[in-house]
Amino acid sequence: MRLNHLTLVVEDPKSTQSFLIDVFGLAPMGEGSATMVGLKDESGFTLVLMRGKGRAPVEYPAGFHLGFAQTDKDAVDRIHAAVLAYGVEAPDPDATRGGYQFYFMAPGNVLVEVSC
Repeated sequence: MRLNHLTLVVEDPKSTQSFLIDVFGLAPMGEGSATMVGLKDESGFTLVLMRGKGRAPVEYPAGFHLGFAQTDKDAVDRIHAAVLAYGVEAPDPDATRGGYQFYFMAPGNVLVEVSC
């Protein structure tokens, strides 16, 4: 069995989509709309971003996050630099639990982990 897609509710689907394209190289799926956009990765996994009903801030349970695995520490450091260059705050990567990673809040109020 292969996971086909995941849908996340975000505050601004287009801005979250732009960030994920620019920083992680995900590919857009068509034009989308102000309320829903899609992204694909190189394996064919689809990430759908949609705006929730109303304008309340999006909140996920503690610990909920997206994880982007990288091949090595240099790749983690490159992503970290791209996140900072995008104007998003992120702590420096560190060696934890046998890996090397950092967590940050992406546009759309989604916690993201980048690790190797």
